[in-house]
Amino acid sequence: MALERLGLPPVTQDPPLPGEPAPGPRAVDLVRLPAYMRAGRFAVQALAGRVLEAQYESDAMTKVYDRFLAALAAHADGQRAR
Repeated sequence: MALERLGLPPVTQDPPLPGEPAPGPRAVDLVRLPAYMRAGRFAVQALAGRVLEAQYESDAMTKVYDRFLAALAAHADGQRAR
């Protein structure tokens, strides 16, 4: 492995402290996140339509956006069921 070839001594650090996750000041609200994801999906597909060499990356990113959108929809369905 490339890092092992560097021959650096191991480092030690304390394990991270678990805590409650909290959104940062720039976090997108979950209610608005689906629109953000749909816009990103559209942008990726639009770019692929103009740059044919980007088709592979566009397809990969579209799948990522689709997975996020499906997860957000499932989360919203679970919230409505409560």
